[in-house]
Amino acid sequence: EFVFRHSDCSASKRWQKKLGLASPSSICGAGLPEGEICQFKLPRHQYLVYFFADLILFYVIPLLLSCVLYTLIARVICSPERPSVQAGTSRIQVVKMLVVVVAVFALLWLPYRGMLVYNSFATLFSKKPFMDLWFLMFAKTCVYINSAINPILYNAMSIKFRRAFHRTLVCVPHTQRGQ
Repeated sequence: EFVFRHSDCSASKRWQKKLGLASPSSICGAGLPEGEICQFKLPRHQYLVYFFADLILFYVIPLLLSCVLYTLIARVICSPERPSVQAGTSRIQVVKMLVVVVAVFALLWLPYRGMLVYNSFATLFSKKPFMDLWFLMFAKTCVYINSAINPILYNAMSIKFRRAFHRTLVCVPHTQRGQ
């Protein structure tokens, strides 16, 4: 079971404060003057190393690391040294949640990363980069959704997480949590 301390309540309050401070900028953002567009300072093919380093550092490595670490966690959780019928279904639920978290990360980042890889190779072969505005908005929306989806997934798939999250948001004192 999740164990929370007083610091969890202060963390919850800090997140609420940061959310409040960040909200006006998302509503009242300023754009570029009409007619101006962002351009690369260097020829696009010179950014190839940057794009692939970004792909490897922020997509491939985290995805592989998540797969390896979650596989190790699943092996420990499902080891035969812990036989219990009720705990067995709980363990299976945890493993399913880990698989879903990794799959959602991979799927939500894939459109954006795929577009970057395609555009990087398109410039090498003197083809026109794929810059469809609707697809770009879709891909970036998927990235933003990925940033917020984990608590929703945990909430949907874990009763223990729902209870602990509720206790944290409500800031139940530590002495009352055992009830």
